[in-house]
Amino acid sequence: MIKNFKLSLQIGAVFIGTVVGAGFATGQEIMQFFTCFGQIGAVTLLLSGILFYLMAAAVIRAAAYYNAYNYKELIYQVAGNRIGFVYDILVTAFLFIGTSIMFAGSGALFHESLGLPHTLGVVLMAVLTFIIILHSLTGILNINSVIVPILFAVITAVLAATIMNGDIGGFGLRLSENYDGNFFKPVFYFLFFCSYNTFLSIGVLSAIPEKVKNLPVLKTGVFLGAMGLMLLSLMLNISLTLKSPQVFNYSIPMDCITSGLGRIIKSVVALCIWCEIFSTAVSNAFSIAKRLSKNRHITYKQTCFFTVLCCLPLAFLEFKGLISFFYPLFGALSMFIIFRLLFASYGFGGKTKKVISLVSILCMITVFAYTANNPQPCFTYIEPVESSYDITMKQDLLCLMMAYPEHIASIEKLEDRVYVTMKSGRKILYDDKKIKDMEAKIAYPDLQDMMEPVYPIGLVKKLMDINYDPGRARVYSLLNEVYGGSRQQIEGNLVNVNTGCGAFQFNRNNKAGEAFKNVMDELASAAKNRKEIRACVYPCSGTYNYRVISGTNRLSPHSYGIAIDLARDKRDYWQWASREEGQKRLSSYPNEIVELFERNNFIWGGKWGHFDILHFEYRPEILIKARYFGNSRDIHKPWYNEVLLEDAYAAEYIRKIDKALDGN
Repeated sequence: MIKNFKLSLQIGAVFIGTVVGAGFATGQEIMQFFTCFGQIGAVTLLLSGILFYLMAAAVIRAAAYYNAYNYKELIYQVAGNRIGFVYDILVTAFLFIGTSIMFAGSGALFHESLGLPHTLGVVLMAVLTFIIILHSLTGILNINSVIVPILFAVITAVLAATIMNGDIGGFGLRLSENYDGNFFKPVFYFLFFCSYNTFLSIGVLSAIPEKVKNLPVLKTGVFLGAMGLMLLSLMLNISLTLKSPQVFNYSIPMDCITSGLGRIIKSVVALCIWCEIFSTAVSNAFSIAKRLSKNRHITYKQTCFFTVLCCLPLAFLEFKGLISFFYPLFGALSMFIIFRLLFASYGFGGKTKKVISLVSILCMITVFAYTANNPQPCFTYIEPVESSYDITMKQDLLCLMMAYPEHIASIEKLEDRVYVTMKSGRKILYDDKKIKDMEAKIAYPDLQDMMEPVYPIGLVKKLMDINYDPGRARVYSLLNEVYGGSRQQIEGNLVNVNTGCGAFQFNRNNKAGEAFKNVMDELASAAKNRKEIRACVYPCSGTYNYRVISGTNRLSPHSYGIAIDLARDKRDYWQWASREEGQKRLSSYPNEIVELFERNNFIWGGKWGHFDILHFEYRPEILIKARYFGNSRDIHKPWYNEVLLEDAYAAEYIRKIDKALDGN
């Protein structure tokens, strides 16, 4: 009994290890297929366990019934010779591509998370994959028996940390606000998700009945695997939902989940992701080797070597680009064979079989057409030759140059460091390359830290995550250059701004005073007819005040004369009120006030996790980035977004940035 249950656990671990690859482990798949669909996505995620079990059980039942223990034999038996031939080629191609994607994922993880060469990550995974698949199915069972429990432990720990540091009380509200569309799309993507993941597991699942003949053990194994996948998905979905909406801006959502949890946890999660990518690479490569070793005049060892070698060329392309292009294609083409497997396992034949074939083909066509015309935002992003880091750096530098045109002279690259050179000659480092937690990014930020969190323009109905503070990090060397490096210099730059709300001192540099007058005049006009606006504006708490931020040695933005606090409420500040009280204040705050300030390049402290609802601060670089680069990139446009070319100054900045960083 114990031996059989242990074997069932191993089978379940193999199923999980095969499905949980790069896209799943990074959180990208769960975010695309479930989190972004809110409440409906949460329901379909719970149903995914049942559907995964039915699909996986269908594969194993069909393999055992037909004595077909590799995906070629099984597909030919289920789909017939003609369709089987087509799918044999397609599945083989997909498995090769899937293995290449896993190798590329290893390289990307080495480069982006560990600071090691991309090539090292690719080669290391290729070598280890070759070693494991030499041991055939036994090697896969053993490797997944180790990796899958570690994955469960790590994701559970990350989830617990996310709940402890997040706003669990707002979970239901976040679910309800993440999606307000129709019912069809989330249900469709739920089917899509389960189909292509099972489809890519056929090679491994069909091989198991050859070694394990006990049907109850097989069924228990795939049941445990299906429920395990559902639980993993559920835990990830909770973590992602707690981090929404800001998590939707991340290409690797796990980075958002682990932000602020410390370097050790981030490193452990990175290692866990690598191990899961590895397990999927092993499963895919094994499926190919087992398929090609049938009826060939080469040994299994030679086949394994050939398999790994052929997967290497694609592995040196961009990881995210490969996922974004091929995953939807896998899903579209998987529907037909999955339908056939489901019904073949229950013994349908004759006319019923023909009807099912027709329905399956129609479903596949529908899926393909729907995907082409309604792609998920995450699917549209294909990484170009430049890394995502380089692209983001260029965008940040462009936003800074557009925000401070009278103060920034050029961009310089000295060895491996990039600097913003001010017209005074001072050089400000873009990225010090140090790993920092959220507190360090606020206390000792470089330009990259300051620009990293994207400010959410427009209406927000809930507080940001506790560690999401876009614009709260300030590089004082930049502020000193623009607004004054001493109290005397700052006060020399102050002007009295007469507005409809009264007279205030504000810094005239960089058009801050002009923008302040515009917004306050409009605000005074709006307050005349709206008592709720009037109550939030009057009496204003002040602008210029040379002081440090409470509990720190850092100057307040009020010290530079670039911020205003409106009428004070005891629920306005994170140190005065609980998050529940802050949420009530945020929900009642007039959005018209926020829109007026944002239109004039002021950020709002109400959009910080460490909320400061009465606070508005002139930060043009943050608003420019939010307007132009706040969403996922369109792969059909260059890094700088074509709309910016309409601005002659922006076009010149783009040329300077490309020349400085690329030499062209």
